[in-house]
Amino acid sequence: GYNVWQNVRLSLQKLMDDQETAVNESYNTIEKYKQQLNEGYLSEFAFWDKVKEVSKNLWDKATQLWDRFTTWFASLVEKIKVAAQDGLKALSNIMGFDLDTDDTLRNNKSLKLK
Repeated sequence: GYNVWQNVRLSLQKLMDDQETAVNESYNTIEKYKQQLNEGYLSEFAFWDKVKEVSKNLWDKATQLWDRFTTWFASLVEKIKVAAQDGLKALSNIMGFDLDTDDTLRNNKSLKLK
């Protein structure tokens, strides 16, 4: 039910929301570890090991999000290619443009050109 532009906007918004969630979770986890370091529950070396672990998890999540985006984008391009092969009207429909391709002057039997 959505045209390409709405689909792109919604998909990118979802991707950005997922990315923001992952970053916020990482910051919150590091803050928790900072507090444990300050209270003496974690040694400095253990703290840095935890920070490396959180950073690796964040990198893995970012990689997953990028892979999801590129897969989705490739699929979108293929759908646009298929619509383009089906003609201008199909392409305009998928893009969300109302294109009137009926030529009323050419198909009008009562119109006479001299």
